[in-house]
Amino acid sequence: MAALSRLLILALAATLHAAEPLPERDKNAPADFQPDTNLFNVQPAPGETSPLDVDRAQAIFDRAKRKEERWQKLQRAGVVSQVEFERASRQTAEAAWKLELARVEHWKMEVEQQRARLAKGGTSPDTLETAETSLHNAERLAAEAGAFYKKRQLEIAQANLERQQRLLALGAGSKSLVQEAAAALAKLRESSP
Repeated sequence: MAALSRLLILALAATLHAAEPLPERDKNAPADFQPDTNLFNVQPAPGETSPLDVDRAQAIFDRAKRKEERWQKLQRAGVVSQVEFERASRQTAEAAWKLELARVEHWKMEVEQQRARLAKGGTSPDTLETAETSLHNAERLAAEAGAFYKKRQLEIAQANLERQQRLLALGAGSKSLVQEAAAALAKLRESSP
């Protein structure tokens, strides 16, 4: 039985080897099943709001938030270091700030559109007032998110400096790393109000 199966495999291999060679395609040419369009880079027409900016920022924030939650659990379990968790936390704060900035831009464009419509008589003043209120709320939230991001950066830089100082005291660190951490903290303190 084993001899018969070996014989069939050899016969099949000989038949395939004797057949015409397979056509080769140009390696630089895109595959037929991959379209040339990239829907994420579609630019909106002038004066048109792009929901992709807010949606993309929301997706990045959600991903960063999930990562921070995972890293926190892994850090508590001792799988990842405190530094990695702090990096994930900083990325989440930055993503939240960028999301709020994207919302501000969205509402600025919406207010401009509503003003243009009101000038043409196509909308009511209440709609414009609602858009302006939403813009003010988005600006307030963006300012709060920006302040939180800067505060988080300062906390992480301070923790890094303290960590480097402890390592130096134990003999495992270097003065240059302590100086770099101190310089990074000073630079952040200068740039924040």
